[in-house]
This record gives sequence, structure tokens and C-alpha cells, in this order.
Amino acid sequence: MITQSAEAAEEAILAQLESAAEIKALDNVLLNGVKSYPSNPFNELEKKEQETLLTNVDAVILQLQKLTKKTQKRFKETKVEKDNLGFLS
Repeated sequence: MITQSAEAAEEAILAQLESAAEIKALDNVLLNGVKSYPSNPFNELEKKEQETLLTNVDAVILQLQKLTKKTQKRFKETKVEKDNLGFLS
């Protein structure tokens, strides 16, 4: 569940950056007749969009950290007994 929401948030972030870059490229066509993309699409976002994007990135990072801790905890709790590995002897 966490990974699905993290993936959805990542996709939204990428879509927002792609949209900003495409809008800038089309503006460049109108200004100088050449479609060129910005080297940093973050610069093309409005201030509010930048803040929203950074909040989304922070949320994804937090979700991934929680998932990592949960996985580590499960791994530590799972004990492999020697008897269960009899097929390896």
C-alpha cells in the first residue's frame, strides 16, 4: 500500500515537472522560433507549485523511510531455525 502511494506521488511529481518543461519549450517557440527545454525545470514552476512539489517529495521520502524500517523490523523478527534448514545438510 505504501509503495503504491509512493509510486503515485512520484508519478505526479514527474508529470508536474514534465508539464513545466513543455510549457517553457512552447514559450521558447513563440519567442524565438526554436523549441528548447530548460536545463532545470524546477525554475519554470511557480513558487506555489515548487512548494507543493517539495512537499510531495518529502512525503514520498517519509513513506519510503517507513517502508524500509518496517521491512528491516520484519527481517529482524524472522528467525531461521537450523531445523528448518534440514534440506541444506
